[in-house]
Amino acid sequence: MAGNANLRKGALLMAIAGVAFIGYGVVFLIRTFAGAGFELGVDTINGVGRADLNAFEPAVVHYLSHLHVATAAFIIATGIAVTGLAW
Repeated sequence: MAGNANLRKGALLMAIAGVAFIGYGVVFLIRTFAGAGFELGVDTINGVGRADLNAFEPAVVHYLSHLHVATAAFIIATGIAVTGLAW
């Protein structure tokens, strides 16, 4: 029976990790539109901020936003899959 208890603990830990992954993906998505920087922890690239780049070349900022939304969706989908498989 000890193996069964360990299995349940491991599955619970994986489910919690999947939910945390979903939360991180949601934060990543919100920061794409509400944040001032490029991504978490990156406010400037070679001294150029997001607003400066948007004034100079808005297509690049739009492309970066598209990539961040796709990455956030992948993170959230992975979290859903891990949670579902661990449940």
